[in-house]
Amino acid sequence: MNRLSRSQASLLATVLIAVLLVIGAALRYKGFLSLPVFMNLVDDNAFLGIAAIGMTFVILSGGIDLSVGSMIGFTSIASALLVERAQYHPLLASALVLIAGAAFGLFQGFLIARFEIAPFLVTLAGMFFLRGAAYSLSLESIALTNPAYEALDSLRIPLGTTSLPATGLLFVVVAIAAIFLAGQTRFGRGVYAIGGNANSAR
Repeated sequence: MNRLSRSQASLLATVLIAVLLVIGAALRYKGFLSLPVFMNLVDDNAFLGIAAIGMTFVILSGGIDLSVGSMIGFTSIASALLVERAQYHPLLASALVLIAGAAFGLFQGFLIARFEIAPFLVTLAGMFFLRGAAYSLSLESIALTNPAYEALDSLRIPLGTTSLPATGLLFVVVAIAAIFLAGQTRFGRGVYAIGGNANSAR
């Protein structure tokens, strides 16, 4: 098996499994292959897809991050509180929680790199910390009533009888950018090198 086929083996296996799952679902559920169903799938899971793209780089580098789900929960609650109770504009609230999330992730990365602590342990502690922080902010769901959210939801690209939501478009753009970053840049090559052998990469 040559080098090219080895590097693509995991991708081909993933695509094959995905195709088999789609075929199975199509046989089980009528209309599963319709465009509206696909658009709904993208719309409902765009945020998970974007998070998964970030996790992909972490895993490629040989690490793991258990705090992602708790981070999503914490930043979602914090953003909702800033908008609904503190009357922040949604864009400002989103920017603030993104900065806070990035800073927390940078802190975890510093602990891992500086003190050579296992990523599993650091991010496990981060998961519990963020979960507790989210509970301290609110134990109940927060309704989003700001009209900016409705305006965002109305931003759609017509596609025949259905449309692609703005969140879905953002996911597609992030996915394309991530593919380019991983395969065509020095940063991407560095991520693969560290994941292959950190000592050799150094």
